[in-house]
Amino acid sequence: MEISLEEAALGIHDALRYTFCIDDTDYTASVNEIMRAIVDHGCAVYRFKNFWGNTGYKGINAQLQMPDGQIFELQLHTPDSYDAKEVKTHALYEIVRSEEASEEEREAAAAEMLAVFTQVVPPEDAQSPEEGTAEKAGD
Repeated sequence: MEISLEEAALGIHDALRYTFCIDDTDYTASVNEIMRAIVDHGCAVYRFKNFWGNTGYKGINAQLQMPDGQIFELQLHTPDSYDAKEVKTHALYEIVRSEEASEEEREAAAAEMLAVFTQVVPPEDAQSPEEGTAEKAGD
């Protein structure tokens, strides 16, 4: 299925991305504080995904919309989840999404990624941060 350049551009939400690396002991309170501050400055929550309960990738990814309509991504990690994502599994992630890699190579890389993320210990109450009272864009 072919789509226009404009339609393709609308699907890119991480061209502008920020990452917070938050100490485990302050994680939930800090995530809630960060999200409140962003919303208080006029951004709307477009998507909010808390991956701490997953068996794979760990962290929180939010897509936020600025008042001018620009969407950006915010990743909220602990030092361990950031290290797992950025250092230990990034090359594996590239294999998983590679069209040149064989199915066996992609499966092996995915299994290795899962093993790495399984070792990341979620901070206390990591599943409780939510988008809060923020209004979703378009609501």
